[in-house]
Amino acid sequence: MSDFLDIFPLGGDELRNWLRTSGSGLFESFTSGADILEILRSEGAAIRTSDFYAIRRQVLERVQTDQRMLDYGGDQLIPAAWHMDDHGWNLSQDYLYIVKVRGEDPLTYDPVEKFMSVSSSRQMTTEEVFDELNAMIIGEEEFYEIIPTDFELDRALVRPGVY
Repeated sequence: MSDFLDIFPLGGDELRNWLRTSGSGLFESFTSGADILEILRSEGAAIRTSDFYAIRRQVLERVQTDQRMLDYGGDQLIPAAWHMDDHGWNLSQDYLYIVKVRGEDPLTYDPVEKFMSVSSSRQMTTEEVFDELNAMIIGEEEFYEIIPTDFELDRALVRPGVY
């Protein structure tokens, strides 16, 4: 645990951003928010209790959504509640779907994992996202870097204000 907390003391936006990203694993490792907060403060972290619990709630909701996305499939639209609109990206279209593609390197046949994205002007189903991504990969056969064997929806983003 001490290696994990070697970056402290942190405070302000730096700490809040760390908790949302690299430090988010703390929220899954401990069942009690009070325990995490106590450890952080003992390491010199400075954060308001209300800010800490708001970030904890956001991270845990994102983790639950991620798990539902893994288990979700098929021909129904990806639920609106699963689309993140507080991502800070400037999307060229209303929707962006980020997919983890697993497969093989076409030259060595070694396992490869790559993140790719599909943008859209409308909400899509997972089947549509995977089909479009597969068509993009196969359509550029002379350039592709992966022979896809599996797709996993990683994130669903929406332009702020669409919902």
